[in-house]
Amino acid sequence: MNHPILLTVLTAAPPTVTVFYVLLEYLNVFDRLTGRAAAVAGLARLRSPAGFPTSHLYDDEKDKRIFQQLKRRITKHTKNLPIREAFQTQKATLITTVGKPCLIEGVPPEWPQEVRLFYSHEHSVIVSFGTVREGGQEGAAFRACGLGELEGWLTQERDRRRLILGGVLVGLISLALIVIRLKLS
Repeated sequence: MNHPILLTVLTAAPPTVTVFYVLLEYLNVFDRLTGRAAAVAGLARLRSPAGFPTSHLYDDEKDKRIFQQLKRRITKHTKNLPIREAFQTQKATLITTVGKPCLIEGVPPEWPQEVRLFYSHEHSVIVSFGTVREGGQEGAAFRACGLGELEGWLTQERDRRRLILGGVLVGLISLALIVIRLKLS
């Protein structure tokens, strides 16, 4: 049985699937769908030495998506037992970076704080329970991880997704389309 149009489509399908996947990856579609883009934006804010309010992420309408995506990743990866227990019994309300930012020597003092200072990979990310943007009673706070650890988790997430989607899934789809094409020819 001869199906020239179908065979042409099946021949073009594997490279088309691959190009489509690469385009979606390039446009960060998967990052937006999985919430990783919001978590990366949150990491950028946590790295900002601009201080409050930039580096303070609250579980409120203003920061909800970023906060939830960071909290999800921290909950999944943190090794800190007290914070794991707190996540089960209390509502996390604030994620921020603590510690004095490092000074970049030789930079004019009149430059903005954000370009004169930086947070290192070792600076701690804390999660607070009961702290709200409007002030009020400070809640309990626990170290969740370092900035470098959080960045590593986000990088591993991206790399794992690329391996599974880009390598395995696109490869299997391409092989299946090749087998179908061979059976039809």
